[in-house]
Amino acid sequence: MNNQINPFEEKRRHKRVSINAEAECEIFASESQAVMLNRQMNKLHVKVDNISMGGLQIITEMQMPVEQILRMKVEFIDPKCAIWVYSQVRWSCFDDKISKYRVGLQFFYLREKYSETCAKIIESHPN
Repeated sequence: MNNQINPFEEKRRHKRVSINAEAECEIFASESQAVMLNRQMNKLHVKVDNISMGGLQIITEMQMPVEQILRMKVEFIDPKCAIWVYSQVRWSCFDDKISKYRVGLQFFYLREKYSETCAKIIESHPN
């Protein structure tokens, strides 16, 4: 009988699956509507690597500061649908293998109908 303790214990609370999706992100800042209308909103287009009911991981060209809030539109390829969500950066690190940043995001605000969409996508995924 093997009595060894596994040195790695999964700490995630939610099932995480690889997903084929892209997202359009805006860095959330509290400013007046007049100021927002007078400047060009810089939108980032990123690849979504994986998703769970608690958040997602994106791949981007730029590092993002921890605690940054993002307003996002996530577009799934299969099934073809989209969700809108606010998320918060929990970690960001450079991946030498792909020469880009991996960014871990926690859902900050996700409406019920989009939460249901995520649940269906995650549960239908084989892994």
